[in-house]
Amino acid sequence: MNFNLLMLCVTIYSFAYALELNSNTLAEALFWNKIEYFGISCIPAFFLLFVLRYTHNDAWLKNRTIPLFFVIPAITLVMHWNTHHHGLFYRNVHLEPIVGLSVLVFERGFFYWLHIVYINIAMLAGFIILFFSYRESQGYFRRQLKVLFLGAALPWIVFIFYIAGIGPKGIDLNPFGFMLMGLVIGYGLFFQRFLEITPVAFSAIFRNMREGVIIFDAGKRITGFNPALTQYFPFIKEQWIGVSAANLPVILNPLKNLL
Repeated sequence: MNFNLLMLCVTIYSFAYALELNSNTLAEALFWNKIEYFGISCIPAFFLLFVLRYTHNDAWLKNRTIPLFFVIPAITLVMHWNTHHHGLFYRNVHLEPIVGLSVLVFERGFFYWLHIVYINIAMLAGFIILFFSYRESQGYFRRQLKVLFLGAALPWIVFIFYIAGIGPKGIDLNPFGFMLMGLVIGYGLFFQRFLEITPVAFSAIFRNMREGVIIFDAGKRITGFNPALTQYFPFIKEQWIGVSAANLPVILNPLKNLL
């Protein structure tokens, strides 16, 4: 759900920005710029919630804590929509034709930079969470996290280029970065199906169980096993994670028949 909401925000951002670039007047461009921020302001929050949900950091996903992720986005939205009164988000806004497009040019105010800081903190926090999850994961799960790392890194790289002024003058490339992120994570979602299998199986409780346990997903692939299982089947290796039950050794046929 959080990934769907994240991509909805990206879609709003991208669609409104395309209309902004094709505006004929400053008023029209500012209108679409305001619509953009319904998506832009919430992208960091939904990204972080997506990462927390995927890595099963459920302590941060309580009803009383989730609204805290949207405090800065709410402030951003209010200050952006009223910047013509106070100039604390944008000021000296005007329209310039660049390569046949209508580009908003402006000076950035305090609350713009507050939003930028929030984006970077959210992205950095997401990467740190993914890193620690990667360290605790094995085989197949590590491949999942590599895909997630790649997808999450793309918009951040584009964002840094944009803030540094690298790229076409005045053109916001961030929508393209987020769309690339959606394609990469979408690849994992629909082809690798990594959102169906999560690192929670390798929690401390699971690893320390005395009984040998092996976990299969809906596609009958091994998604994990605990150390106790190797006492009964010493030949089972980490490389087996992600292997289909159909490819398991004959000695495990009784187990396969239970699936």
